[in-house]
Formats: sequence, C-alpha cells, structure tokens
Amino acid sequence: MSYEDEDEEPIFNAIDNGNLAIVRSILESDPNQVKATDAEGNTPLTLASHTGNVPIIKLILQQPGVDIDETDVGGNTPLFIASMYGHVPVVNLLLERGASINKANLNKDTPISIARKQGNMNIVNILEKRMRIMSAVTATDDLLNVNSPFSHEPHLIRDMNEYIGGKKRRKTKKTKKSKKNKKTKKRRR
Repeated sequence: MSYEDEDEEPIFNAIDNGNLAIVRSILESDPNQVKATDAEGNTPLTLASHTGNVPIIKLILQQPGVDIDETDVGGNTPLFIASMYGHVPVVNLLLERGASINKANLNKDTPISIARKQGNMNIVNILEKRMRIMSAVTATDDLLNVNSPFSHEPHLIRDMNEYIGGKKRRKTKKTKKSKKNKKTKKRRR
C-alpha cells in the first residue's frame, strides 16, 4: 500500500510514512479524519495496523468515534490485518483494547486462521491463549448465572475457579511418608 496519490486523504500518506507528528497534527485540526476511508475501505487504524506502527495506533485509538473492528471492503478488521502481517505488538494492543478475535472476513478467514496460513505462529499462540481465557470466563459466567442450569452445582463453580490461565491448581497434602522420602533422597545425594 502506498499513498502517494493526491486523491487520498493526507492522513493516509502520513501513516504510510510513519510520521506520528503529522498524524497528530491532522487529527488535531480535523478529528473526523480518523473515520476517513480510501478506495479499499481502509481507515487510518486499518492502515496503521498494516504498517505495524504502535505509536500511531495508540494515537488513533485515543480518538473519539474509532471503531476497533471497522472492516475494509474485504471484511478485514485491523486485528485481522495485524495478524496477517505478523505484527505481534499491534495484535497485543488491539486485543487489550477489545478487538473482536473471531470476526471473519468475506472469505470466512479469522485473525487466527490467517495468522496460521501466513506462518505467524507467535500470533496464533497469542490468539489461542486469548480464546482459552475467553472460554474460561464465559464458562465461569455461565456457572455463576443464577438462571444457569449449573448454578446449583457448587462443585462445578469450585472446579472452574481452580482453572486459571489454563492450569489447574492442585491441593496436595504432605504426609509423613512423603516427608520421609524427601529426607531419604537428600541423604542418598
């Protein structure tokens, strides 16, 4: 993507060149530029996600009216584009700010499927971890919901709360025998 064309909004050229000061100046003089689109439906956030410029993305996300899940003509979100181009810091930032992880484009690709196709395994791992966390939160919310069929099952709630970050915390009791075994092992060394 190159924005040397005079017909494009100046903000696209500034983002394409990575010029944070000019992007800031444009947004200060015309805040509506944050909603500008080019011929392919790219917004400033979409283009910044393509270039991987985190400072510009942070500036854009501070602007009122920014839709973090705005799509281009192909249905690609900024998270999709950052996932496709392997921009790990951008993916992390967009996820922190609430980008939709499962939104598919017109080809039915999602951020995780395009990251996998492009071989961006760091991003695949980040997205899979986020999906596991979201599933655990949803499951916990379902268990805690008074109207849920599981709400009367306190052992399910307890078990669910033991799963934090995909790891189960185990409660173990130390017996005299296990303490004795540890002492024996130390003596053998």
